[in-house]
Amino acid sequence: MVDAGAPSAPPKAAGPRRLLSLGITIAGGFFFGILAAVAFAAWTRGVVGDVVGLILGFLLAWGLPLLLALRANRALKRKNRSVLLRRAVGLFLVGLVQITVFLAGLVHLGEGTATTTAELAAAALPVLGPIPVLGGVLEKSAHDGGAYDVKKKAVDPKKGPGPVESTPTPTTPTSALAPRSGGRPIHALAAGVQTNEGDVVVVAWSLAFGGETTARVIDLAAFSALGTPTRVEVADDGGVAVVLGGAQVITAKAGSLAADHDKALSRGGRVGDLDIQQVKDIAIAPGGALLLSVDAFDTKKAAVRQALIARPAGGAPYVVRKAGDAIDEVEKKGDLQNLAHGYSIKQSDGSGAVVVEEEFLEGEVDLGTKLSGLTWTMNARRLLVGQIDNPRALAELVRSGVAPSGVENVSLQGFGDAVVLPDGRCFFDANYLEEGARGWLFSARSGGGAFAVAPELVGKPEAPFSERGPRTRHLNVEPEGSVVFVNRDGALMLGSVTRLQEAKAVLKGEALRARDGSRAGGIASVFVPRLARGGEWLAASVELLGDGGARTKALVLASKADLSAGKAEVLLEQGGVLPSRALPVVVDDKSKAAAPPTPAPERRVKSIYFFDGHEEPLWQSG
Repeated sequence: MVDAGAPSAPPKAAGPRRLLSLGITIAGGFFFGILAAVAFAAWTRGVVGDVVGLILGFLLAWGLPLLLALRANRALKRKNRSVLLRRAVGLFLVGLVQITVFLAGLVHLGEGTATTTAELAAAALPVLGPIPVLGGVLEKSAHDGGAYDVKKKAVDPKKGPGPVESTPTPTTPTSALAPRSGGRPIHALAAGVQTNEGDVVVVAWSLAFGGETTARVIDLAAFSALGTPTRVEVADDGGVAVVLGGAQVITAKAGSLAADHDKALSRGGRVGDLDIQQVKDIAIAPGGALLLSVDAFDTKKAAVRQALIARPAGGAPYVVRKAGDAIDEVEKKGDLQNLAHGYSIKQSDGSGAVVVEEEFLEGEVDLGTKLSGLTWTMNARRLLVGQIDNPRALAELVRSGVAPSGVENVSLQGFGDAVVLPDGRCFFDANYLEEGARGWLFSARSGGGAFAVAPELVGKPEAPFSERGPRTRHLNVEPEGSVVFVNRDGALMLGSVTRLQEAKAVLKGEALRARDGSRAGGIASVFVPRLARGGEWLAASVELLGDGGARTKALVLASKADLSAGKAEVLLEQGGVLPSRALPVVVDDKSKAAAPPTPAPERRVKSIYFFDGHEEPLWQSG
């Protein structure tokens, strides 16, 4: 029997549990609240600035959860379960907002040029920097990740220790780009430049296996009056061929800084019965052999016609083929012939291999060109492949009217860009005779027919290009299978010919670094890419979008690792300084010190020409 008058057992104390729960909430809110607040500041820094963003972030992501936790603690103390539930729901929703803001901040920070951790640390410095230990940790993290330049400290003898202003140290390229090293040369690049002084120069780079570039500047000031570059081509050994003003041919031997005016191949030069009037295309092979497509006056026919002219290394130029030459034997006497009508040289990769497009008249009838409507009107064409130093051996690869394998009920009509590989394979863009705007990417070998590349992707949304042109502008295919081209949006597509569906857009919008590591802006669009042998390195002429909205042209270099990280290195930029004309002095007597190179007056880049002028009619169809 229980004594009613006995005192009841005291209730279990809830205070320690509430205090422990409150302490855990405050500790968790402090840590995650700081992260969310910093992310909020990074997310809104372009609108309200770092400090205001941090203050707002702390109020929303740290102060509000703490307030709700305190009020939930009071509700728990009073055992008011409905109020406690509301506070718990509020804390849950605030937590979701914190996660959302934090992830948004990470996405925003991923567009920068430093690591995300470093950018977060840099964003927190304006408010948390003065805190002992924590400020030092944040500063070191931001500096090591490339998001913050530590200001040097100095001691004034009179005033004692104190901050002294210093010039910020730019981020080094190694913190933003893949390391560049030497190795054997794998590719050559060349760009024409018009300087702020009105001179024309050519900058030629040798690209090493490890990505290191060596530049040489070929001064064409003596020829600047002949016009600006319309073609700039370079061979693997560094030999350069330039066309100025569409009519004058300038050449430079491999490794040389001197340039020669090849008057025999320029306007006014005579080759056989042809007087050269205009130089349309040019290609150069290692050793200096040249192949040109020209408009020339035929003294025998008293008419201007196109011709294909070759000049072997150290030899005299000669006519390979010209408009009016028969391309097929007639089956019976009296039939009309198929006659050559015009020539264009597809892009050359510097190895000496070449693809030539020959336009011809079927039955001697000139149809003209009309690229509009459902079907297009144009003369028939064929692709010839061979070597620049042996152009008489150019062999037919494919021609208009051929029905390709992999695509049903269509035949080829015209050809866009094309590239030939050392093993004889040729990749080319072509449209269909049955529906002019439609087409695809094909491959072929001499005598082997044409085959659609990845025919399973025809008409599929996962294809990296549409059937309608322009499809694969400035097509590059590397022997091991890497492929790049510019899509209709001005982005560079990078992938593999064996897994075309996995091709992805790169470079457009990427962050750029100058050679000294400083930020140079972002990429608005890509003009012309060049893929180095091996497929690891890529150069491209691009349109830069500066921080102030200014648009300039530049030449950039990137490795696959750089592209994956959203980076590229600027080799040459409009408004930038031209590489020095001075060369190191070589001294045979090692006991004598080499004299320092003589500095040349600073010249700046006004215009850049990087494979400009190479345009295909099919590219204009979009």
